[in-house]
Amino acid sequence: MTRRAVAALMAGGGAALVAGQASAASHQVRMLNTGANGASMVFDPPFLRVRAGDTVKFIATDRGHNAASITGMTPDGATPFNGRIN
Repeated sequence: MTRRAVAALMAGGGAALVAGQASAASHQVRMLNTGANGASMVFDPPFLRVRAGDTVKFIATDRGHNAASITGMTPDGATPFNGRIN
């Protein structure tokens, strides 16, 4: 998992929070050691559009992954998080 990938997810989530809320949805993002294209430490899907009220669950499918917010990259009022490495 790269900081750039996490930043992209956070930025997308922040932009989606501004967009308004229809009905809450649940999303799952798999954390993989190797993606379909051979890249290492990737998310599947690589990009996710979420709305305020949606839930995103990061699933560690391989060992050695965690998900964490980055200071300054979360929307105002969002709760920071730091998951354990599995």
